[in-house]
Parts: sequence; C-alpha cells; structure tokens
Amino acid sequence: MNPYLEHPAFWSSFHTRLLVAIADTLAPDLRPNYYIEVETRIYQDQDEDEVLVAIPDATVIRKRQKTLEEQVRKHRTPYFRQGMNAS
Repeated sequence: MNPYLEHPAFWSSFHTRLLVAIADTLAPDLRPNYYIEVETRIYQDQDEDEVLVAIPDATVIRKRQKTLEEQVRKHRTPYFRQGMNAS
C-alpha cells in the first residue's frame, strides 16, 4: 500500500471514496436483479434483541420480487376516482 494513503488523516476519506467508486462501477452490471449497498450494517436477531454483527465494505443484495398484491395495488385506481369516472 501507499504510506501516504494509509496515513490516519487520509485513509478514512480515501477508503470511503474508493468503496463508492467501486459500487458505482459495478452497479450497471448488477441491475436489474441485484443492487449494491456500501457499509450497510448487518444485524442478527438473538431472542428479542438485535446484535450488530458486521459492517461490510460492500454488500450485493438480490432485489425482492414484487408480490401479487403490490402489483395489483400499483395499477388500481383509487375508489373515489372509480366512483367519479363511473357516471
């Protein structure tokens, strides 16, 4: 590594900027089925408490498929408009 970049005064900023640049570069190749998050906290449920497990530099996440209910709701006209348009 570069001793200049590893200096405590510069490393945090460099590290964060590098992560974002890498994520921005990878994102177009991951879409539409995946997306990338930077420094997203990961928690684990233990009993009724959540425990912070890790903060990875980057995480690739599969997009959730829309449920049938979400798809119907998106295309449904609100009730009051249906009543107004019926006459």
